Amino acid sequence: MQTPPNYTQYPRGFHRPSLNLDFLGEAFQIFSKNAGVWLVAALVPAALSFVVAILNFGSQFMPGISGPTSSPASLVGFFGTSLIVLALSAAAGVVQAIALGGLVRMALMTLRGEPISAGDVFRLDGQGFNIFLVSFLVNLVVGAAIFITICFLGLPGLLVNGLLLLSMPFVVAERLGPAEAMQASWAALKPQLWAAAGISLILGLVVAVLSMTGVGAIIGYPILAISLAIIYRDQVALPRQQSSAGR
Repeated sequence: MQTPPNYTQYPRGFHRPSLNLDFLGEAFQIFSKNAGVWLVAALVPAALSFVVAILNFGSQFMPGISGPTSSPASLVGFFGTSLIVLALSAAAGVVQAIALGGLVRMALMTLRGEPISAGDVFRLDGQGFNIFLVSFLVNLVVGAAIFITICFLGLPGLLVNGLLLLSMPFVVAERLGPAEAMQASWAALKPQLWAAAGISLILGLVVAVLSMTGVGAIIGYPILAISLAIIYRDQVALPRQQSSAGR
């Protein structure tokens, strides 16, 4: 496991703070200080979200998509249109996952006091596949947990989602593989299980509300990435530096 570069000193010191909502205020502050760069960097994933939403909505009105009928042409139209929408949505999901990893990398650079540019969103140091794979696996595991425990209203899935919250930062900052990153996130957040679950829910709601208009996703993606980077810094990077300095 690689030790990440030094981070700029956090005003509260180097002790590990408890998980709370302080990171949101800092995330919006960081975003506002360099809003132009963040907006341009988030343009691609936000635009893809908007396009997928339009496709999914418009597909309901396309010939043959309302359901199979006795006509062979209708059947072809139904399945053909469904496959096209599914393929486009999957492709958009891949790009969105990779772009989110790039935004997390930009956020980590900002927290270390390094300059950023919009082009950094796709400069992933060869980690593009791992970034996509960890995003896919986290969604798969969380989805499975929710499905299996549906009788508990999906609560175990929310807990799992909280524990895996830092998987992406671990891939980007420490170049871990997807499985290692998920294990590292689980270990780092397990002591604050309920707080991590609550924060994952709040982050999801914030991004969802901002993304409702489509345009708001341009803000939602950077806020999510910056928030993940701040939580990683506070819960992993700074305590590790403090531990090393005390030896």
